[in-house]
Amino acid sequence: MIAGVGTDIVEVPRIAKAYERYGDAFLRRILSTGEFALARTYAESRRVEFTAGRFALKEAMAKASGLGLARLKMAFVDVRTTDRGLAVEFTASDHPLSATDVNWHLSISHTNDIAFAVAVLERP
Repeated sequence: MIAGVGTDIVEVPRIAKAYERYGDAFLRRILSTGEFALARTYAESRRVEFTAGRFALKEAMAKASGLGLARLKMAFVDVRTTDRGLAVEFTASDHPLSATDVNWHLSISHTNDIAFAVAVLERP
């Protein structure tokens, strides 16, 4: 049963401005350790797009779950690309979304200017 749906749109240039101003400290507030390591392998423009996409996705997850961004703790949400699509792992055992009886259906899309994400929370 679908328990929640969230969407979000992020302007990539706003993420670029924040990255220019705060550098890696900004990325570390949004990205998990694994996502940060992956982002650092990209050229700066791709790194910004990647971060914008992850920001949009985590905001969509916050909306779908009803938690809001403050309780979501973005840096503890690790989103990976797998052969079956996007998978999520919560890296803190006490994370409010770490329940094992839920499924997430996630999608990110972006252009040079906009990142868009959808998150669907499913419970049995």
